[in-house]
Amino acid sequence: MIKLLENRDKLLSMMDNPAGLKAYIGTALKNFLIDHLRKKKKKIHEILEADLRSEDNRESLVEKSRFVKNYELTEIEEVFKKEVKPENVKYFCYLLDSKRYKCLWGNKSMDAIYQDVSRKKRIVEEFGRRLKELKVSEELVREFINTRLSEICEDLRSKLCEEEKE
Repeated sequence: MIKLLENRDKLLSMMDNPAGLKAYIGTALKNFLIDHLRKKKKKIHEILEADLRSEDNRESLVEKSRFVKNYELTEIEEVFKKEVKPENVKYFCYLLDSKRYKCLWGNKSMDAIYQDVSRKKRIVEEFGRRLKELKVSEELVREFINTRLSEICEDLRSKLCEEEKE
C-alpha cells in the first residue's frame, strides 16, 4: 500500500484509463503477495536453521520440519484452490491418472477427452508458472501432487463418477 501511495502521481494520471489502473493495481497486489509469502518462508527457514545448530533441539527439528512441510503444502493447496476454477480441476486429475479420472467427462470418448485436455493444457502450465514464481521446490510440488491433489481428485471422482455411486 505504501508503494501505491508513493506512486500516487502515476495513479492519478491513470484515472483516465481504468483498464491500465486496474492492471497496475493488480500487478502491485500480486507482487505484494509474492513478497509476503517469500518473507514468511524465509522466517520459517531461519528458525529451523537456528534449531539445527543446537544439539538439544534435534528431535524437535524433525517435528518442526514436518510442520513446515505441512504448512507449505497447505499454502500450495490454497493457491491451487484460489487460482484454479473448480470446473478446471478435472484437467489436473486427468494428467495425474488418465484412466482413473476419465469418468469426469461422462460418456465422452478418449479422443474427445484428449482434445479437451489439449485445449486446456495452458491452465496446468499457468499453475506451474505460478508455483515457480513462488519458488516452490520440485520436491514439494511432487508431494502436493501425490497427497493433496490426489485427495482433491478422489473427492471430485466420488462426486461425479457414476461407477462410484452404484
